[in-house]
This record gives sequence, C-alpha cells and structure tokens, in this order.
Amino acid sequence: MRALCYRAGPRALACLRDGGLAGQVRVFVAPATGPKWLVGYGFDRALVESKVLEGPVPTLLAGASAGAWRALSLASPDPRQMHERLMSGYCGQVFDRSATPLTILRAYERLLRDHFSGLVPALIAGERFELAIHTARARGARAQGRGHLAALGAAVLLNALSGRAQAWALERVTFHTARAGAMLQRMRTRGVPLTAANLLPAVLASGAVPIAMEPVRDIAGAPPGSYLDGGMTDYHLADPYAHDDGVTLLFSHQRRIFARWLDQHVPWRRLRARVTDRLVHIFPSAEFIAHLPGGRIPSRDDFVTLVDDPEERIRRWRGTAAASEELGETFLRDLATGRLVDELRPLGRERSS
Repeated sequence: MRALCYRAGPRALACLRDGGLAGQVRVFVAPATGPKWLVGYGFDRALVESKVLEGPVPTLLAGASAGAWRALSLASPDPRQMHERLMSGYCGQVFDRSATPLTILRAYERLLRDHFSGLVPALIAGERFELAIHTARARGARAQGRGHLAALGAAVLLNALSGRAQAWALERVTFHTARAGAMLQRMRTRGVPLTAANLLPAVLASGAVPIAMEPVRDIAGAPPGSYLDGGMTDYHLADPYAHDDGVTLLFSHQRRIFARWLDQHVPWRRLRARVTDRLVHIFPSAEFIAHLPGGRIPSRDDFVTLVDDPEERIRRWRGTAAASEELGETFLRDLATGRLVDELRPLGRERSS
C-alpha cells in the first residue's frame, strides 16, 4: 500500500527536480480542517525530525483554525513536545449535550492559554519561523448582538456567485509576525501585526467555528467586530504567498484543494493557476484512510454522533494520530531516498471541490 501521494505545480516541479525539497520550503500551510488534522500528526512530527522547514531564511507557517494551532506548536522552542501536548489536549476535549457556543469557546480558550501563554514572546520574535494566522471578520458586526450570523448568511449567498464576493460579508484579517507581512502582498487581506496582547485571541478566533462557537470580539490592534473561523476565507489555500524562489508546502487530508470552506458546495469552481504554481501538495492515499479507526478521518460531527460515548471518540481520534506515524515514516524514507521527487505528479488548474 502506498501511504502518501505527492503533487506539485509547474514551478514547484522544476524546483524540486533541480534540488529536492530540503531547504526549498518558504511557506508551510496548515489548513483549517478541524479534527481532520489528526491524520497529519505523524507528518508534522516528521517535519520536525527532518528539519525540512528550516531554510536560509525563516519559513512562514501559515494557517487557520486547527492549522493555526499546529503552526504555533511547530514554531515553539520545543516543537515535538508542544505538538504532542496539543494532540493530547485537543483529543481530550469533552462536550456534553448542555454545551453552548460560549462554553465551547471558553474550553478552547483554556486549551490555548495552558499550552502557549508562556511562549508568546518567543513566537512573536520569529527567530526560526514567521507566523500568519488567518481569521474572518464579520463586516458590520460589533461587539454586541448577533450580527455575525447575518454576515454568515450573506457569505453563503455571495460565495455562490464568486469566492471574492463573500468578502462583502466576511473580511479576511491576517495576524502576522513582523517580517511575514511581505509574504502576504499577493493576497487581499487586512494585515495586523501580532503582539503579546492579540496572539492568543487571534489564534482562538481563527478556530471559532461558526454556529458551534461564539466569535471572538474586538481583538487588540485590529478593527472592532466579531472574528470567526479563518477557514471561511482560507480553508486549504485561497491565494499564493509571495516568494520568488522555493515552494509552498501543503499537507491536507484529501486530494481536492479548496480555497474557502464554502467552496466545498460550489463544484464548478476551479483553483487559479497562480495559486498552484509553486505549490507542493502531500496527502494520504485512499488505501491508508480505509485502514484508520472507523475507516475514515475524524470530523467535528464526531462530537455529535458520539456525544454519549466520548471515550470512543477519543479512542478513535488518538488511534488516527497513532496510525499517522506511518505517514511520517513514509515521508522521511521518501525524502532520504529521493523517491519523493520521483513520485511527484503534476498539479494543474483543477477543480477546487
């Protein structure tokens, strides 16, 4: 069974065939896939072990939702330990039938504070890695009221017309470290510098799943309003990051790449060529997924379907993380032997859903 699949855009193909992956990664994208990130747990650990993300300049770690949380772990002084702690704490969250959007938000706020509050100065300094954390700000929604719900409804309708059109309802706001701003210049986003006051609120907001969680309101240094899950504007990859050499690396749980979360419901939409030109995309094979606990990748729906059996959900989620070690081992072998480059397939301007 082949566990991993590799694809690359035209310039990324040429780049890797010329010099391999090591030292070539300028951006690592951690997508907004919620519990589905657990299938990439072993891959993340292989990235740490191989040091493939460490290049001639600090690599940008960009993400939204759970991807933003992964980015913080990878940028930590002890990434292996922090990554393990994040996985354990993430899997261990339990919500009963009485949970409300506010109590769920507060639970994840405690998780992030417990894991990362002592690391904020080091994360902002960006000595080894830069950070870009995507959020979606509900236009017109202030600190009080439920205006963000109207913005969500408008976003659904507008996105059916155009991915860009949903920006009339949801503004992409990207919180970033000092040198990361230059990497965002090809995106339509409002940049906000990360500070000690806004890093954890921004990362929490980036994972504030609409409807399921309350938004995070009025983040320091950013325009006032309600901030929601960054997957609404950046699910996998919506725009190219600005770098004129090297590649952008994306690991996701599936072959199809979506720009925004709502694009999953727009089957005719295609990714633009400039998005995939320098992209290297890695994802698990269907055969590997079939052997996971339950024969599938974890999802947020598990909180509902297994609400009365949280031990079983935790068992499946942790089992997926354990099984994903095989993906990391495969990646390390393919990197060392050159098979990664040999197995590359072209990534064209294909459907985004």
